[in-house]
Amino acid sequence: MSPHRPPQLHHAQLRRLRRQPMASPSLLLRTLSSSPLRALLLLSAVLILSFLLFFPKPLLRPPDGAATPRPPAPTPTSPRHLLFGIASSSRSWPRRKPYLRLWWRPGLMQGATFLDSPSAPASGDDDDSRLPPALVSADASKLPYAYKGGLRSAVRVARIVKELVDRVVGNGSSPVARSDDIRWVVLGDDDTLFIPENLAGTLARYDWEQWYYVGAGSESVEQNAKHSFSMAFGGGGFAISYPLAKALARVLDSCLVRYAHLYGSDDRVFSCLAELGVGLTHEPGFHQVDLRGDIFGILSTHPLSPLISLHHIDRVEPIFPGMTHVAALDHLFKAVNIDPGRILQQTICYDSTKLRTVSVSWGYVVQVFEGNQLLVDLLSLPQTFTPWRRGRNSSLIPYMFNTRELNKDPCKRPDIFFFESVVLKKEKIQSNYTRHAFGNCQQNMSPAKDLKQIRVFSQPLHHQSGLAIRRECCDVTSSETVMEINIRKCKDDELIAMHCSGSISAFSSAAPSVSVTMAAILRAVVAIATVAAICRLAMGANYDVGGPAGSWDLATNYTQWVSGKAFRVGDTLTFKYASSHDVLEVSSAAYSSCTTSNPISTGTGGNTVVTLNSTGSRYFICGTPGHCAGGMKLQIDVASPTSTPPPSPSSTPRSPVAPSPRSPSALPPASSTPGSVPPPSAPTVSPPTPSGACLQAKAARTRFGNRHADACGPVRADAIGCHRSISAFSSAAPSVSVTMAAILRAVVAIATVAAICRLAMGANYDVGGPAGSWDLATNYTQWVSGKAFRVGDTLTFKYASSHDVLEVSSAAYSSCTTSNPISTGTGGNTVVTLNSTGSRYFICGTPGHCAGGMKLQIDVASPTSTPPPSPSSTPRSPVAPSPRSPSALPPASSTPGSVPPPSAPTVSPPTPSGACLQAKAALGLGSGIVMLMLVAL
Repeated sequence: MSPHRPPQLHHAQLRRLRRQPMASPSLLLRTLSSSPLRALLLLSAVLILSFLLFFPKPLLRPPDGAATPRPPAPTPTSPRHLLFGIASSSRSWPRRKPYLRLWWRPGLMQGATFLDSPSAPASGDDDDSRLPPALVSADASKLPYAYKGGLRSAVRVARIVKELVDRVVGNGSSPVARSDDIRWVVLGDDDTLFIPENLAGTLARYDWEQWYYVGAGSESVEQNAKHSFSMAFGGGGFAISYPLAKALARVLDSCLVRYAHLYGSDDRVFSCLAELGVGLTHEPGFHQVDLRGDIFGILSTHPLSPLISLHHIDRVEPIFPGMTHVAALDHLFKAVNIDPGRILQQTICYDSTKLRTVSVSWGYVVQVFEGNQLLVDLLSLPQTFTPWRRGRNSSLIPYMFNTRELNKDPCKRPDIFFFESVVLKKEKIQSNYTRHAFGNCQQNMSPAKDLKQIRVFSQPLHHQSGLAIRRECCDVTSSETVMEINIRKCKDDELIAMHCSGSISAFSSAAPSVSVTMAAILRAVVAIATVAAICRLAMGANYDVGGPAGSWDLATNYTQWVSGKAFRVGDTLTFKYASSHDVLEVSSAAYSSCTTSNPISTGTGGNTVVTLNSTGSRYFICGTPGHCAGGMKLQIDVASPTSTPPPSPSSTPRSPVAPSPRSPSALPPASSTPGSVPPPSAPTVSPPTPSGACLQAKAARTRFGNRHADACGPVRADAIGCHRSISAFSSAAPSVSVTMAAILRAVVAIATVAAICRLAMGANYDVGGPAGSWDLATNYTQWVSGKAFRVGDTLTFKYASSHDVLEVSSAAYSSCTTSNPISTGTGGNTVVTLNSTGSRYFICGTPGHCAGGMKLQIDVASPTSTPPPSPSSTPRSPVAPSPRSPSALPPASSTPGSVPPPSAPTVSPPTPSGACLQAKAALGLGSGIVMLMLVAL
């Protein structure tokens, strides 16, 4: 049976169908509405809407990277991105190979060494597989070289950058590198020591696709001036970004023709780069090392930037004592291989419990200084080296950094601990350092002499690109023999400085910590208050020279001013004046003729205090030309404390109405209350003679020494009258009856308390100028003049690190001999307690400083003795107000008779020990009680 076939349409039928009109829309709608297709369409619409609402993302996405692939994230610059060109010669290459083996990373780094001729084959012990390939440079003999006395090899070495670019894969027949890995071309010598990780990390901060020329100059100002301050020295190494290196290679030979007159290869490369419009980007981690001798100062005080390179490493002494050059560098690389980013990083620590300053140069050395050394002082380089250029004046050649003088006495230098070993323990690195007898000091008197080992703990240091570098902090814990240091990141507001603890801060390297109990403080307060009351009784009057408020000027009639005043031994004159005036004490003849030459003493500075310490006439004038003749002159007559008032220089008789031995301002104001008894009216002239107990007190003061009132130190007042402690003596005041027994008790009490006050409150003298400075600028013979030193006083020497303090014998003082001193002070702040009578001698031990005048002799007396003569041949100036330093005196009051507040000494240190302070406070309290009992009886 034949299969069923669809009926065939004839051509005529097809033509009829084409001619029939298409169905109208209404017909189509009727068809859909009547068909089951309607339900199917509605269901499809619902499904499509649901999909669009609940699945907004397309189900079909193009595969990642199919349309617009994202570029891969750039990898950080590492040593494999560096192409090294090492300049060498067939003569130097064999002995420089050990240096390259220290830092070259076979298989990781790319580059070549360029020689002038083929080198001898390696010996059996010489493993050249760990070195970059050695190539012979192309012939450069056709290029000119015109520097007289220079080396023509500079032209060949300058072309190394061109040969490197030409030999990269695809550009030459002897490839040394893969072009897709190169970002920087690095040039150096065969005696250049690179730290590859630090070099790559430093270059990672720059966009290698831009034109960069990175390096550093010389340490010598002379070398930089001779060549250029803007040139990277080739021995220290420099880097050129690869795009710039390719541009340089294309034009280099033409530049070499123009710069035939220059000396070196780095001069030529610099000049050609300058013509390309590129300047030097300075990085302080590159080191040319144009120095000789011991570069300890460079390595122990490295800048914050990571160490990148060292040059001339066999032209200086081995960096570790007792080793060869290669062995010393190999020892350094034990630390480099563990933590290259931290090598030579300087960290400063402070041990406040033992008053020590510690400087850590990681992987190299730890230095322990006695006392508090400021951070900025330790950032300058100790000058252990000499300049590159030898010659008669080589010591005067300046450097490109700050230096500090190294003490020539090895026993006065910091304790040195050189790197010994390093251990990596998980995330902690422990480096160990052992003591070294630096400079062969035979007698180490340092308090840290028993310290044998220092252990430093740290974390690996990574210098992240784009982040600022900050010095790290550290903590110190130590015993007698071992010190441990923990290096850490500093807190946000943490300062790298000494932080003293305890109830009273340590004031110097020689002063131990002081613990003062509240009981001792209370006893000291009671003692001081008691002594102050007695001192007020015994002290003389003060006169402000001039008008009512006191003014040494041309407007005052000094003959009228002196009229009616009775000046006695122990009183003081205070001259206050402008900068155009001064105060000269002169002889009688000079006073009459207004002669200013050869005065007895001279006062300047606007405030001069003169103590009347002897009877007789005293004469004062102003030394400014014409001022004495204009009336600026003063004559007074000084009487003994118990005498009757001397006649005034004025012809006017003394007014009998003077109510008080003090100035009128000391009188109480008149009462306005009806019925009250008004006080005597204030006179216009100053006081008549005091009487009774006040005179006895002054006599006692004269008998027991004219300075015991000054011994009260900070509690002294210059303008305290006897009427403050005993009722005012005047013609209007009632008479006072004082028995001899009471007078005797007062005398004994004053003498006793004065001696106790002197013992308990020794004065401090800051040796040197007004602010205290032990240096070459001070005349110590003049400084000591007028000062009276007594047992219990202290001397504070403040000085720079180039000085020290030696106490020596009289013979050593005269001859400036520094050997075998009695004691030695270092650290910048030395305190000496004068604990016995006699002469003391001090000099600076730095060579030449003693002969230059840096020497001091003082005479120490007992606390209750009269003032000893000054070592100076000049007589004591009468303007010296007290045997204390001027800084300890309160400012003179502008109101006669007023009591100025006690002045705190500026830098006087506390008593050296807590027990001694308590004992002295108790002694003062006991003396006050005894005095009160004597007076009360």
